[in-house]
Amino acid sequence: MPREPIVIQCPTRIEAHPLLRRLDFQQNRQPEAEPPTWIARHADIKMALILSGVGQARATSATKWALKQLQPRGLIFAGVAGGLNPRLHVADVITPARVIDGRTRETLTPTMPGPTDDTLVTVDRVINTPGQKAALYAEFNADAVDMETAAAASLCDRASVPWRSARAICDTAHAELPNGLARMIDDDGRIQWRATAGALLGDPQRIGPLIILARAMRRATRALADAIVDSIESQ
Repeated sequence: MPREPIVIQCPTRIEAHPLLRRLDFQQNRQPEAEPPTWIARHADIKMALILSGVGQARATSATKWALKQLQPRGLIFAGVAGGLNPRLHVADVITPARVIDGRTRETLTPTMPGPTDDTLVTVDRVINTPGQKAALYAEFNADAVDMETAAAASLCDRASVPWRSARAICDTAHAELPNGLARMIDDDGRIQWRATAGALLGDPQRIGPLIILARAMRRATRALADAIVDSIESQ
């Protein structure tokens, strides 16, 4: 099979939804595919969109599947990120020129065109507080943080397949995420309603921050979709 499609890999349906709509993926779900996969063609470019799930283990598994089954000509690791650099605002989109593995400290360099002069660090936990963000900013001199890109990108490098990351900021360096957020979302990015309801009943003050975060996510994912569509149409 030729290396024809460009693969866009998102952790969750929340992040992928604007792309599914904008790029006409919605009616093209591949029922036999695991992880969940959609196929479409936009601007004469064949594309696949994959939901990887949250975290490095899920991203690794999804990337291995994509490299083997789709033989792509390039992968875009898309999603939201936390801002570490105070200059970044909600819905700013970065396509980092450097991706740092927070565990090994390896620096990975995108091999698809279009990176901005930003640094992304990948870690294995949710970064909740301004203090935690400031510590990562100081340690890695990174502009934003996610939980997937480094693991997936290293597989592409080993397979000699071009890649880049596109991340929209959903919480800024000074924003604090709601306590217990990791327990409210499963590894597939789905809201765990029982855990969420229990958390809100136990601490109703979390409702306000959750509403703020949900609004920021909507802005960020729309901006992400716009940026990816623009980059594809400009090829």
